[in-house]
Amino acid sequence: MSKKIAFTGSFWEYFIFSIGLIALSSITCGIALPYWIYWSVKYFFSKLEIDGKRIVFTGGFWEYFLISLGLLLLTVITLGLALPYLIYWSAKYFFSKLEIDGNRVVFTGGFWEYFLISLGLLLLTVITLGLALPYLIYWSAKYFFSKLEIDGKRIVFTGDFWEYFLTSLGLLILTSITFGLAQPYWSYWSLKYFFTKMEVQD
Repeated sequence: MSKKIAFTGSFWEYFIFSIGLIALSSITCGIALPYWIYWSVKYFFSKLEIDGKRIVFTGGFWEYFLISLGLLLLTVITLGLALPYLIYWSAKYFFSKLEIDGNRVVFTGGFWEYFLISLGLLLLTVITLGLALPYLIYWSAKYFFSKLEIDGKRIVFTGDFWEYFLTSLGLLILTSITFGLAQPYWSYWSLKYFFTKMEVQD
């Protein structure tokens, strides 16, 4: 029997802290932006539970910041060619820093597998003038989540593309109507959607 992963966070808690960090990022001309990214991901991971057991995030900000800064500089130097590896490394870093009951989460995906398929979907996005972008986002998230294992047990992603697409499309329209005021909830819902669509196989 599969065990569902529960998300215990709330929108307002996330919103108040993240809006403060966004404001700080603006005041510091973007210097605080890496911490906002780090805090946001850490927030969602630290609000996950399996059978009432909390998932613990063990990563440190400076470790993440220094390596991602190096990869960001490499991305600039290579005119964007290193961007896929930056995305891959960032996702792998956060996933590999999760533990539950002393068991570390293992990420089993390979860079080239991710790179070749995402490159194809990126080209399709360009060809379709952006119409394929929602599927690229969905596939990328599904890829990373479905490559996780805990104590030898595989994590399965159960979300459906159309379910994700239609709801996120509605929130995108709402964001446009409200001149961006609904954007924080759209981001919150998107992350919560992917996290709550994971199950651990027995």
